[in-house]
Amino acid sequence: MTRARRSRFHGVLQVYRFAIRYWPAIGLTIACMAAFASAEGYYLYLMRPFLDAFGDLLKRRGAAGLPADLHALYAVGERAILLAPVVGALALAKELLTGWVIWRLVADLRNAICTALLPQSLQFFEDRRSGDLMSRITNDVGRSQMAFQMIFESIPEDFFHFLMGVIIAVIYGKEFLLAALVVVPVVVVPVGYLAQRIRRYGRESLQKLSDLTDLMSQMFAGIRVIKAFKMEDAEAQEFQRVNEKFLSKMVKVAKMRGFSSGTLEVIVRGFIGAAIILSVWLVSRGILDLTPGAVVISIGGIYYSFNSLRKLVKSYNRLHETIPAADRILELVQHPPALQDDPNARPLPRIQESIAFCNVSFAYDSEPVLRNITFEVKPGQRIAIVGKSGAGKSTLVALLMRFYDPTEGCVAFDGVDIRHVTRSSLLDHFAIVSQQTFLFNRTIGENIRYGRRDATQEEVERAARLANIHDFIVSLPEGYDTLCGEFGAKLSGGQRQRIAIARAILKDPDILILDEAMVGLDSESEAAVRSALENLMRGRTTFVVTHDIATIRDADRILVLKDGRLLAEGTHEDLMRDCEEYRVLYGLQV
Repeated sequence: MTRARRSRFHGVLQVYRFAIRYWPAIGLTIACMAAFASAEGYYLYLMRPFLDAFGDLLKRRGAAGLPADLHALYAVGERAILLAPVVGALALAKELLTGWVIWRLVADLRNAICTALLPQSLQFFEDRRSGDLMSRITNDVGRSQMAFQMIFESIPEDFFHFLMGVIIAVIYGKEFLLAALVVVPVVVVPVGYLAQRIRRYGRESLQKLSDLTDLMSQMFAGIRVIKAFKMEDAEAQEFQRVNEKFLSKMVKVAKMRGFSSGTLEVIVRGFIGAAIILSVWLVSRGILDLTPGAVVISIGGIYYSFNSLRKLVKSYNRLHETIPAADRILELVQHPPALQDDPNARPLPRIQESIAFCNVSFAYDSEPVLRNITFEVKPGQRIAIVGKSGAGKSTLVALLMRFYDPTEGCVAFDGVDIRHVTRSSLLDHFAIVSQQTFLFNRTIGENIRYGRRDATQEEVERAARLANIHDFIVSLPEGYDTLCGEFGAKLSGGQRQRIAIARAILKDPDILILDEAMVGLDSESEAAVRSALENLMRGRTTFVVTHDIATIRDADRILVLKDGRLLAEGTHEDLMRDCEEYRVLYGLQV
């Protein structure tokens, strides 16, 4: 098999591998299709004795009385009636089975996408456009459903009908079949070429659709900026430009489908006409001795098979248009997470001695972000991390939670490299409150309980009181059952922060990450949030990424980062005395 042919059928094989768990249902479905096609073929088969007997009846009708023996004609009708409920049952069975298989696979595909994406590293999501991922999850799943329909319904059903037509043609007119076989290469070659073009344009159209989805996602996310800068017309023009590119690819797909369909129609209908002429010529010269029923059924069988071939080619083209969508989704599903547990990883117990960065360096692709960072933290200490924008502060705390792995060196808890402990047990020790607080569009109670689904209502309310948010929540008409809105849109920035703090308090972590948690708050909200943070930090090892001087001065130690390097560390007094960079940072705020 050539490389091109392997590539052509690779997506179909991938789909079959994905669906292999349902082989009993798929096998039964195909069996029902074969039986249904056989029953339909049998109806066509019955027409030969009916036409011959009925022709004989018409010829003898002028004689005195009707022929006494009409059992051949009655028998055909009786068989057709007896077979009717069988055909109906087969039609029902194949529709139910194909529907179940196709929609079961679509549901499994969505589940597989979710299961595959969530364990991926942050780097995976940062390297991909959110619009492209959304397009694969929505648009590509829709097209994959069509691919499943082609693979498990249309193509096998059309194939069995084509096969029955060929069998009938063989039974009654081998000469017509031999002539038809000459035509097959004339059909296959152009159809195969056009199918490859359809597949190519289908994949390109999906990419353009991803661009369109990504653009829409950015437009909706940035609608305030668009309106503030009066860019509605410009964004509409950009949308139209990208949409035209998508349209261009779809027009090319339609053109290739049209060429394929038109070519097949010319060949099939031309062959039917030629078969009629050939049959007349052969019979008129005595070369063939065929009854009217045999001639009609032979040509009917050929037409039946070619009509099925036409549908088969249409389904084949549609498959090549839609299978790239399944390829794109299975590419996501089969993408292994970059960060996985070591085979010998063990659970991480409570930290007893230290958290240490040992000569840690990190780079996004080839761009260095952290360089040779070394420091040690004792349990219960409060560590402030300061530096100018881009110094590597947020990356440093991300390495603590193993959102990324160091390029060089290691992060060790009690002397154990965190790459040798399970990620689940590692994250059990952490809670994070960041500047960009994320709340789900669920109830306030569900958002607080997010880190501990089994928490009681009393525990949730205690956490909310410590976060200084309980009184506000109970003042709402629906209390803890109030929906937060998308991204917490129904709440103010300070309220969102305090709900996030309550969520962290409820989890009761050993280690706390505060990443610019005080930024963007008004004075009233800042006081409430600061008090809540003090309740949260009490007795915990805390890493604070901040420019807030009040928080910095209360830290046990301060780490000063510059250009990805640990420039200095110490108390506020030590750094004010010995570190020019820190004095500059401090001076910007006093």
